[in-house]
Amino acid sequence: MRPDTSRRRHLRTLTGALLAFMVIVMVATNGPEGSSRVRDRPFREMMERLLANGTTVHTLMFTHPSVSGTPQMRWGIDIADATGGSYRGLSAATGFRTLLRQLAEDIARKHRLVSNQYRLKYAPLEGASDRPAIRLLTTRTGVNMIPTRDGNVP
Repeated sequence: MRPDTSRRRHLRTLTGALLAFMVIVMVATNGPEGSSRVRDRPFREMMERLLANGTTVHTLMFTHPSVSGTPQMRWGIDIADATGGSYRGLSAATGFRTLLRQLAEDIARKHRLVSNQYRLKYAPLEGASDRPAIRLLTTRTGVNMIPTRDGNVP
């Protein structure tokens, strides 16, 4: 792998595939949304695309006080957990101003970290131990190594 020298500062693999830092911020409500049924297949396909592309999803949910336990809340929490994102429920719309600013600062921090990252992937051989010992070292000074599951920095 080599750092991309373009202004976008993404990484390209040796095959030229672009590794981007993809984030979705979903601003939603738990109020009535008009559908008469849950559509499992489109939801499953969306989740597969999000996970396959390493997309992080953050959900800010305005929760109506008179509505509780809605599927929208459960989906927001599950999507955040699956993608390494976050879920925040708000009971007052005024909280969005503060939370959006905090979320933007967090995304900017992560972008600074991943804009110059090298991604190494370990795939054990068939029949390898269930608990392989893996160690990665560098002699290059100033390199900040952060192990992650999928390149998404905490």
